[in-house]
Amino acid sequence: MGEKDIKNTHVTTFLLTTTLFCIGIIIGMSMTRIRVEYLDGDISSLKENIEAVELGFLLTFTLENSSCPYLQNQLDSISELADEVGGRIVSLEKNEQMDNSAYISMKKDFMLIRLKYWILTERFKKNCNSNLTTVLYFYSIRDCDECGDQGTVLDYLQSKVDELYIFPVDAFENLTIMSTIRNIFDIDTTPSIVIDGSTMFEGLQNRETLTQLLCEKYENNLDIC
Repeated sequence: MGEKDIKNTHVTTFLLTTTLFCIGIIIGMSMTRIRVEYLDGDISSLKENIEAVELGFLLTFTLENSSCPYLQNQLDSISELADEVGGRIVSLEKNEQMDNSAYISMKKDFMLIRLKYWILTERFKKNCNSNLTTVLYFYSIRDCDECGDQGTVLDYLQSKVDELYIFPVDAFENLTIMSTIRNIFDIDTTPSIVIDGSTMFEGLQNRETLTQLLCEKYENNLDIC
């Protein structure tokens, strides 16, 4: 093979490699856009469900506690979808280091929904004399080695205790309401959890510690006790 043929082969190889690389980037960007758009649709559904709960609270003022079963059903439906969306958002952020404006805006919307969902659940407990347990869980995607373990513990307990509602939020999301809530509970590290809107625990809380707290609250009337 002559020198000219070798140069042509190198050029062809370079062009092919560059083309395949560009195609990979384009496909990756398209898949990310599709995932973001899919999440955006689910977040819109969550917003509608939150509005339905807010309407239900207006009914409680008009019809006293007759709307409590309706509110319970709405909260349950929000919980399932919120957990699914939250898991996908964390996965996207860990694996793809998302930094496009559409994703950042969507994540902020979701965190606002999560916080509003927590506030509405606390309100439901008070207005409907409910004995649910809420856990506001502050995590961080980066620089939090124990957040994964804390999430695993909370997921396990939620799967075992129907009365337990978990609300994971990114502690350092750039939101005014997030800063306000962090200041209220004096949250400056992750993981941290707030139980029933009052008791704050800083650092990793293991399964045994949280199980004991739940068993004491429900007088050992749980399968995990």
